[in-house]
Amino acid sequence: TITLITESGLTHDLKLLPQETEFQSILLKPTLVSEKPKQKILSYRQRLITLIKAMIQGQKIPGYRVTPLKQAERAFKKSLTIKPLLAYQGEQEEGYVYLLKNEGNDLLSLREQNLARPQDLAIALTQARIQPGETSSLFVITKTKRSS
Repeated sequence: TITLITESGLTHDLKLLPQETEFQSILLKPTLVSEKPKQKILSYRQRLITLIKAMIQGQKIPGYRVTPLKQAERAFKKSLTIKPLLAYQGEQEEGYVYLLKNEGNDLLSLREQNLARPQDLAIALTQARIQPGETSSLFVITKTKRSS
């Protein structure tokens, strides 16, 4: 008896009875065909990269609802104003798109780590050095907030 195990974990016992006959081949092929292809499961890192790329390009992404962002949940020094633009709401992460503007008279040098909060999973800027009157986009990904 030979036990066959399929890729999906199913087992089949095959009993062979030796007989004096000519050579015979045994061809095993699946009888059931999967109706829908397996969904590609993205790793945590791939999910964050895919989301932040979609946010930067202003594209919709499957699994995320895109809505206008009504208010900014963060604030900076007076010379740097923040305008909320979009929210990407997913099952595990939320993404936020903001427009930052240098309202001061001096060049502002920004660093992601100085803008990040402890709950942020990823953060990106389109421009780290902002001249007076210029803007930069800020992209932030955080864990989805669950209401109790």
